[in-house]
Amino acid sequence: MRKFVLNDETKINSYGFKTLNNGINLDRFKSNPVMLDQHENETTSVVGRWNNIRIEGSLLVADAEFDTEDKDASLLAGKVDRGFIKGASMGISFDPRDFVTDKEGNSILEKCELFEASICAIPSNANALSLYNKSGQKLDAKQVTKLLSFTQKLQNMDLLQELIKLLNLGDGATNEDVYNAVKGIVEKNTETEELKFKQTLDTAILEGRIHATNREFYLKSMRADFDGTNKILNGFPKKQSLADRVNNVGNNTESRVDWTLDDYRKKAPDELKRNPTLYNALLAKSFQQ
Repeated sequence: MRKFVLNDETKINSYGFKTLNNGINLDRFKSNPVMLDQHENETTSVVGRWNNIRIEGSLLVADAEFDTEDKDASLLAGKVDRGFIKGASMGISFDPRDFVTDKEGNSILEKCELFEASICAIPSNANALSLYNKSGQKLDAKQVTKLLSFTQKLQNMDLLQELIKLLNLGDGATNEDVYNAVKGIVEKNTETEELKFKQTLDTAILEGRIHATNREFYLKSMRADFDGTNKILNGFPKKQSLADRVNNVGNNTESRVDWTLDDYRKKAPDELKRNPTLYNALLAKSFQQ
């Protein structure tokens, strides 16, 4: 087996950062140490596996075992044996929050997870490094550049000074001034939200969609999910006026204001099927009774 270098933590890769070996999580990779051809995540691109992955000084290394029963893998193994291919490359998933800046101003990736490792024509610390997000989706060069640029900007930013500018507090503002300003914004937004909840519930009670005794329950529900709760409230039928009730009696039509879910199931099942919002509203109402 031939030894390959997967990472040299002393070198800056083509994206402009170093990756610390001790911060590379190898657990998942060791359970399935696939060797890919040029980071192609296809079953046909699996050309072997990596054995004895380990850290030697500043290097993360592993031994390559090719699947010689596979024609393409056998050809690659021959090129390796003859010295025409010497490069390997990591494919890592990472969180941008795990970048730090060292005293020389270099970006350092302190933590990541080894997703795969590939045989490549160009060594791992040059152009062949492949990056994945935490969901395992491969990032293209434009996405990586944009993400790292934003991360670098955050690292170089004096967050307190940026907040002072955004909040229009002036040069002499203190930490307490920033805290009070942010707190004021949060409280104002909360007051606005609470007013919206109150007005919506007042209307629902006035229209007879819910009883006033259930106000607190729906208020808590709105704080968790306003849109969903409002949809349920709108699904409840309005309370009919006296004139509507008289007209309904004259038309021999039974009022449905007080109908329960069981009433609809027995008397108007087709309407219930056609109106899922009404069904969900009646179902929610049944749990309150």
